[in-house]
Amino acid sequence: MTMDLVRVQLYDSLKIMNNREAEIPLYAEQDVVSTLNRIFPIGYEVKFPIFEDMFLTLYNAGHIAGASFCYIQGKEGALFYSGDFSAFSQKSIEGAKLPKLRPDVAIVESTYGDRLHSNLEIEEKALVDFVNEAMENNGKVLIPAFALGRAQEVILILKSALNKGQLKNVKVYVDGLVRDVNRVYNRNPIYLKKSLGKKVLKGLEPFYDDNIVEVKPNDNREELLKEQQVVFVASSGMLTGGPSAYYAEKIAPMENGYIAITGYQDEESPGRQLLDLLEAKEDRYLKLNGVGFPVKGQIKKIGLSAHSDKSEIKGLIDRLSARNVILVHGNNEVVRNLGQEMAADYKGRIFTPECGEQIHIEIRNPRKQLKKHIPYVMNHSEELSEKLMSHFYEYMTEHYGNRLFTLEELYYIWHGVNCYEDEQMKGFKALIMESVYFESDARRLFLWKARDKQDVEEDLKEKELNQQQLTLIIEELFKEFPIRRLVLIWNKRKFN
Repeated sequence: MTMDLVRVQLYDSLKIMNNREAEIPLYAEQDVVSTLNRIFPIGYEVKFPIFEDMFLTLYNAGHIAGASFCYIQGKEGALFYSGDFSAFSQKSIEGAKLPKLRPDVAIVESTYGDRLHSNLEIEEKALVDFVNEAMENNGKVLIPAFALGRAQEVILILKSALNKGQLKNVKVYVDGLVRDVNRVYNRNPIYLKKSLGKKVLKGLEPFYDDNIVEVKPNDNREELLKEQQVVFVASSGMLTGGPSAYYAEKIAPMENGYIAITGYQDEESPGRQLLDLLEAKEDRYLKLNGVGFPVKGQIKKIGLSAHSDKSEIKGLIDRLSARNVILVHGNNEVVRNLGQEMAADYKGRIFTPECGEQIHIEIRNPRKQLKKHIPYVMNHSEELSEKLMSHFYEYMTEHYGNRLFTLEELYYIWHGVNCYEDEQMKGFKALIMESVYFESDARRLFLWKARDKQDVEEDLKEKELNQQQLTLIIEELFKEFPIRRLVLIWNKRKFN
């Protein structure tokens, strides 16, 4: 997942730099190719050896698709690094999920360590209500969104509202880098929320339909803006460039223009300037690409943060129970205040370092690590195939029941050797994912288990085709013939 996203974002950055006449690009296309060739993908919950007696394991961090907690284990101790994380599930991905870990040192983000988020459902409703208000006034809506993560959430919120009839007669256009990121989501269903990932695995389109469409390269944006009752979901999320800046320049001066800001805005960004106008009653101006223009439309801030809040941060730290906790990735005041609040009750040591400060921690007695035990392996030299799948299934049910495993662990059980090469794993992965004998976990599509025997037996029974399935097969068989009309006589099991 992450490798595909890196490819999209590096090429997009390169395109932006090349289009700026006064700017010398920081890197060339060959640098992108060279970087991508050096990326080695590792799945979630795979204990990967990085040095002798040192291992790295990644866990779902729930921030954006592919976001990971990092857990490093070695002889000298264990280190946990959170990166950005979110404990609550979103519409496109599941929330953070961790087994019982025993780190000696935990480095944890504290971006929103000074606040509690409002209820997500309330914020989603606020966005739908804002769009409805705009439609009642025959307006146009712009939702600038980060291409990765936030845009997909916004699209799915709007799609859900349209399907439930909470939004009517609305056309949603998706523009910018968002389109490329959506395609990456389609290629990596096992890292999405189960409901969304299952749609992709069935060949269904998760984001687009008749009401939500992507803007094609040859589409004229001026013509799209002439349409009535339209919503534009476009990157960049801070209005620093991309199609969102173009739409903002056109929509902000409209009396019936509506702009919803759904993510963090940097202090110097046009998006922050726009938010600052919320309190202004008169003389509202915005500058984009060096050009200033009046803001006559409506502005609204919607809280769809994918960062953890104070309660989630404290909950993670308590769960880890590390003897040494280092708070990072927050402004100095937030880090200090959160550290002081926790220090009163926390049994370990809390560090709140300044930017660039070095910390020396001596671990005299490393905590004993919990190990995942896989005692039974089949040691097959032959590759797994559809013919051998029932044999593998019987072995798994006998020795492991419905215990969950990563695909890499299932490979180990079959072959008796570890495999971390993505290309080598492709065929094995495809067989497991398409097999009637195995199913993914309800919340983590990257974990698999043997299905209940009763369910397997039911699915293996020969089933009579329904009318729709039979019609599709007949049409495919006779597509070369000039048949004008096909009549299926269902009760007689024949067609004319």
